[in-house]
Amino acid sequence: MPGIKIGNGAIIGSNAVVTKDVADFAIAVGVPARTIKQRFSDDVAGRLDRLAWWDWSHERLHQALPDFRALGAEGFWRSMRGLRPHHNHRVIPAQAGIHAEDHQPPPMLG
Repeated sequence: MPGIKIGNGAIIGSNAVVTKDVADFAIAVGVPARTIKQRFSDDVAGRLDRLAWWDWSHERLHQALPDFRALGAEGFWRSMRGLRPHHNHRVIPAQAGIHAEDHQPPPMLG
């Protein structure tokens, strides 16, 4: 539906009909969809949102994949040493040649 926001990390159940906003890291199911659970505590969800790993380059994601697969959300956050805050309060990888002010999320596809 136009104007509906599905938050980062949200899970929408199969055949759910979303008629209103779904919060970050929420699980929503049903017709109409309703939130049944939050995936993480507010603290962990906030840190994952600031980490914004979904905006990372494919190269950086590939480097982080072993930790991403092996650790829970809290462990993954802790493993990401060497990160620095982005100007919009997200955290981006501290890679050589990349400066926070130059970082742009990848373009939306299709």
